[in-house]
Amino acid sequence: MNNQQFYILLILVGIISLKMLLTSNKKRKSSKNKRLPDGKLYHKMEVMNRTEKILFYKLKKAFPSLHIFTQIPFSCIVKPASCDDKLNRRLFWKINQKRVDFLICNERLETILIIELDGASHQNKRYLDKERDEFFSKNGIRTVRFDTKELKFLTTNNIIEKCKL
Repeated sequence: MNNQQFYILLILVGIISLKMLLTSNKKRKSSKNKRLPDGKLYHKMEVMNRTEKILFYKLKKAFPSLHIFTQIPFSCIVKPASCDDKLNRRLFWKINQKRVDFLICNERLETILIIELDGASHQNKRYLDKERDEFFSKNGIRTVRFDTKELKFLTTNNIIEKCKL
């Protein structure tokens, strides 16, 4: 082996070693990003705000034998129906961050109704509310909406009548 061949071989070994080092660093960094940050950077918070709590207790009184869940992601209620895994992942991530206020389930934990509590911020978003209601309706799930203004006067009978359960 002459000097020129030796230097070419040395350069190739260097390039391959550098590539391997960069690849292993990238893998190490990506695994660090998947780990949870230190819990001390967070603080505990309430699951529901004051008006949601009021409705929650009224719902419990109206439907004592049903299960009432709060702040449930859409992706826990419906799932993509495509045979294409790539499309399913895309569809999943489109809905995963969206939540319903209350999910009502029967004793077998089957979804029977979604309940939304609409406050002042919903006045300008009625078209989005309608879109959400239609989304679940296409999967056979009804949505019932209560306005925060009516909470004070809402009785057990009003809730039962409106929900038709």
